[in-house]
Amino acid sequence: MSNNATTIPTIPTIPTTTTIPTITSSSLYAHLSSHDQSSPNNTIAIDVRPMSEIRSTFGLTIPDYLPPSALKNPNFVKYIPLEDITSGSWLSDLTPSEFSSNYGFPHPLSSSSPPPIIFICRGGVRSKVACEKAMEQGVKDVTNYVEGAIGWDAWWREKEGEGRK
Repeated sequence: MSNNATTIPTIPTIPTTTTIPTITSSSLYAHLSSHDQSSPNNTIAIDVRPMSEIRSTFGLTIPDYLPPSALKNPNFVKYIPLEDITSGSWLSDLTPSEFSSNYGFPHPLSSSSPPPIIFICRGGVRSKVACEKAMEQGVKDVTNYVEGAIGWDAWWREKEGEGRK
């Protein structure tokens, strides 16, 4: 490695004794809708489902239902498989520059102000595991989207129904 190379951050092992914050569909929508161009939302949602599952769940992904304000952040939803998170490879195998280039947001362990991360899966179970592992790996601001893609779809359909009445 040359003297100019950036080193890969080490992952601390921190026991998770803290309760994992959670968010529901209506709270997530409100959070995303509360930002505008003057106060952009830097929250990152990481979907931990395999890409094959993402494509088969209702044929839609969470970005299909996002409020317009969330779409102003083109980096809002990222796809990082749960296996990469549980193994720690998403943090340990990449330099901060490589991480940012691959995922489009700052490395959570090397940035002075990393973005808040909301983990998403189909129903909230794998996203909870991702939160636990990320916290063990030293990531500070994580939230579990407990309702997952199924809950988002149901909530959105109900919301749309209310709008037509």
